[in-house]
Amino acid sequence: MTSSGGGESRSDKRKGAGEVRKRKSCTLDTEVADVAQADEIQSKRVKNDEDGVLKVRTRHKKSNSLVITVLGGTILRILCYLFIYDYLSKQPQLSTPFVSFQRLQSGVAMLKDGVSPYDGDTILIQPIVLHVFSVIWSAPRWVLLTAYIFLDLLAAASIRDAVQAIFKELNYKDPDDYAAMAFKFYFLNPLTICTSAILSLATIYNSLLTLFVYAFCKSALVTASVLLGVIAYFSLYPIVLVISLWIRLRTFKKISASLGILALTLAGLFYVNYALNGFSTSFVKNCYGMLLTLDDLTPNVGVYWYFFAQIFNPMRVFYLFVFQLILPTMCLVLAFTLRNDVHFHLLISLILIAVFSSYPTHADAVVYMGLLPIINEIRIYERRQLLLICTGVTCATFLPITWHMWMVSGSGNANYFFAVSLFYNLAQIFCAVDILYMKLMRDAHVVMDPQRKKKIDIKTIEFF
Repeated sequence: MTSSGGGESRSDKRKGAGEVRKRKSCTLDTEVADVAQADEIQSKRVKNDEDGVLKVRTRHKKSNSLVITVLGGTILRILCYLFIYDYLSKQPQLSTPFVSFQRLQSGVAMLKDGVSPYDGDTILIQPIVLHVFSVIWSAPRWVLLTAYIFLDLLAAASIRDAVQAIFKELNYKDPDDYAAMAFKFYFLNPLTICTSAILSLATIYNSLLTLFVYAFCKSALVTASVLLGVIAYFSLYPIVLVISLWIRLRTFKKISASLGILALTLAGLFYVNYALNGFSTSFVKNCYGMLLTLDDLTPNVGVYWYFFAQIFNPMRVFYLFVFQLILPTMCLVLAFTLRNDVHFHLLISLILIAVFSSYPTHADAVVYMGLLPIINEIRIYERRQLLLICTGVTCATFLPITWHMWMVSGSGNANYFFAVSLFYNLAQIFCAVDILYMKLMRDAHVVMDPQRKKKIDIKTIEFF
């Protein structure tokens, strides 16, 4: 009995010791788990702090980049205005009779002297523009330059917000980064800087056009229709963008409302100009007739002036109809192909306007250049990017050289200038073709392999 009692006491002691060890082990495990959890929480806090610091640094970096961009672009415009204004204002690739500041000066002077600006065929600018500038004409010239710089900033900001809206709508990556890139593309573009420095009316028209693009991307029916009516009244050819707007709106009710707003805007502006011109329609022939009939054969970066300078008069009317129908026909046909990709239809339409207008300038190209970041997700299918960039830079360099050879030194002729203009427009056409090709190839691969879309979206592609 004593031995059995001693065995039980020993077993109880072992059990007690085992329970104590288990408790110590559990306590130790709990302490280790608590320490690990505390370390994990601490690491998360450190990571969150690092992410917060990184976000703050990124925000400051973007803010500094924006400030540098604005200051740099402003300084470049001021320097161009102060030192090379006379040279730039004589370049036909930057100024045409419809946007020339010199023609505007003549029109305002005639208006102040009580002479109708539309008695001859020199003034091709709408009465409302002449009257607005006659009011501010007495202001110092630096005030006018400041207003032009502000308009460029407004246009660049509109392009930035439009690109950001497109990226978010299409679920593209990094909308803020590419929106900032679009801002720089527009505001630091040498063509934009030169156009603004010579106080061309194209700067005003481009600011209206970029506001329309922003309203278009935001699906603002009334604002987009009004802005399109205003810019179409001044430049005429942007009226083809109504096709993109109607694709965007889709429903018959919205399209009808847009058409009504557009018609009211055009009618209202026409009546205002009619009243300002002394209830006379003499401005219609100069402002719109000359634009459609190309009676003024002043050289520009287009191709029509050279053709109609060489053609025989009996064939003139036929080719006028043909050439003026090219732009709306192409935009209408593209509407069937890109009916589900309205942003790309808008982009290609802007390129076609820059090519097939009667009196184009470099300013017509800067708006679509600012929108080019939206093709980033389909750039995997690009074919001619380097060739097109080199061609554009080369043509922009050789256009003033060939103009000097033709008009100043006499060592060249019109063929030199026209040849470079032709290559410049071919580069723009191939740019439109490449964008269409990239979009169709993307759609074809998505149809053949649905996973292809995911692969393209995940792939990191830089714009340059």
